[in-house]
Amino acid sequence: MIKIRKISFVFLILVFTLVCSTRINGAEEMQLEQVNESIAVNNKEQLKENIDKADNVLNNEDSKYYTEDSLNTLKDNLTKAKEVFDKSNATTEDVENSVKDLDDATSKLEFNKQLIDDLLNTVNSTNIDSYTDEDATILRESTQDLESLKSSENIDIEKFKEVDQKVNSVLNLSVDQTSDESSNDDVNVEDTSDNSVIANRIILAIIIVSIGAIGLLFSLICIKKEGKDSKNKKNNKNNKKSQNKKVK
Repeated sequence: MIKIRKISFVFLILVFTLVCSTRINGAEEMQLEQVNESIAVNNKEQLKENIDKADNVLNNEDSKYYTEDSLNTLKDNLTKAKEVFDKSNATTEDVENSVKDLDDATSKLEFNKQLIDDLLNTVNSTNIDSYTDEDATILRESTQDLESLKSSENIDIEKFKEVDQKVNSVLNLSVDQTSDESSNDDVNVEDTSDNSVIANRIILAIIIVSIGAIGLLFSLICIKKEGKDSKNKKNNKNNKKSQNKKVK
């Protein structure tokens, strides 16, 4: 009887231990799930920040300064990150991987050095000596800045934009000046042409007036001569009549 009681007591202890252990494991699993859910939520918040950051980079006008390959990599990772973010059952590992991939793609955007080469070619193909001393100095300094940027591993976009603006301001100013000079030449040509037309018209008017005056003078001379001839004829006629009367 005592042995049976001992066995029953041991059995109860084992059952109690098993039940307690099951409850503890269940509580630990529940707690672990809650921790994982909390981590996933926090990571999703970080993922949302990275998504917004990537969207801003792609929609910003500065995106034209990056290489096409690095931009495409960022776009692909952004698409995947948005898919993970929209998943209600996304695992913590998926969220963390998306955060890392998107962050890497954003930080590894590569500046397009072809833009530097193009601007250098533009400056080098320009006859710097034909510019003013001030503009020539700007172009020479810009060339040095571009060479320095080209050899740099981490290119400062704002620095490149500053140099680009300086170069284009000088070159555009030169184009404007050339256009103004051409316009002035055209105006001068037009003025000369107008003056020639006016002079020709004046000469023509003088010729016409002179011809008219000569014609008028000739007409007056003819009229005066005719009047004189008529008067002479009349006098001759009167003289003949007087002579005939004397003869009679």
